[in-house]
Amino acid sequence: MTKSRSSQRFLSGALFSGVLVSAFLGLSGIALAQATDEAAPAAQATSEKVIAEEVTAEEATAEQAEQSAGMEHSQQDMGAHALPADAVITGVVNEDHTLVYEAFLARFPGVPVEAFSTAPFDGLFEVITEGRIIYVDAAMTTLFQGEIIDLETGTNMTESRLSGIHMGLINAMGEDNMLVYKAKKDTGRSITVFTDINCGYCRLLHSEIDTLLNAGVSVRYLMFPRAGLDTDSSMALESVWCDDDPQGAMTSAKAGEPIQQNECETPIEQHYALAGQVGLRGTPLIYLDDGTVIPGYREAKVLVEMIDTSKPLE
Repeated sequence: MTKSRSSQRFLSGALFSGVLVSAFLGLSGIALAQATDEAAPAAQATSEKVIAEEVTAEEATAEQAEQSAGMEHSQQDMGAHALPADAVITGVVNEDHTLVYEAFLARFPGVPVEAFSTAPFDGLFEVITEGRIIYVDAAMTTLFQGEIIDLETGTNMTESRLSGIHMGLINAMGEDNMLVYKAKKDTGRSITVFTDINCGYCRLLHSEIDTLLNAGVSVRYLMFPRAGLDTDSSMALESVWCDDDPQGAMTSAKAGEPIQQNECETPIEQHYALAGQVGLRGTPLIYLDDGTVIPGYREAKVLVEMIDTSKPLE
């Protein structure tokens, strides 16, 4: 992955919500909108080319007509709209639901689909795309971008799903591709932090790291150069990663000490891209191992209390 491609992926992730809604529905935030041909403005190309070309009204109408007529699709036809190899279709148990998936791809051809399933609400389907969740109806006339909350239990079902999705993306990175400070005792508990050296609150959190390690909580760092790739911030993180003692180098760097320049292969570009997938807006961004997301600084002793009163995601 080149650095320019990583930058594009991060920008794509950061802008995805606004792009999808403004390009196809003209709405933002938590909204239900009727996606009529008159109301849905055409997608516009950006400098990063992250907006897909919208299907024409005639194509959308033809697609709906095919569904209504119960048009049979062969395996060869379905292959043209196949999910990526690592994507998952769950809850799509019959041909009608497969046609809904194909209709989504036809209606939003540039939106990458990581998973497609029936939603926890009758009449809607759940689409996971770039670490985010959107909901659509079977006719592709309505798109819902927001949170589904069970009022009986008070459970935010969308947030719970996202927690699992994001933790899955993070854990897939593997600890070999993270800068890990191991706890003094092995409890199996950890926090994962997107961090930058030139971040005051990141430095403050790191100054309290022994509180976490002594309590049996490992700290796993993902590198996020806030100034972007190909910057002094990114080179500083690379030098830390490539040091013979990266943990010691990070501690020294966050204490304001000079950084010895080093060069090697690093996972920083992957960390940067992952930050875009999980919607990072600033550092530190903290994930507890139960999926709880904490945007910003929190005292180490408070993090320990939160870990002690929770269970890690399985």
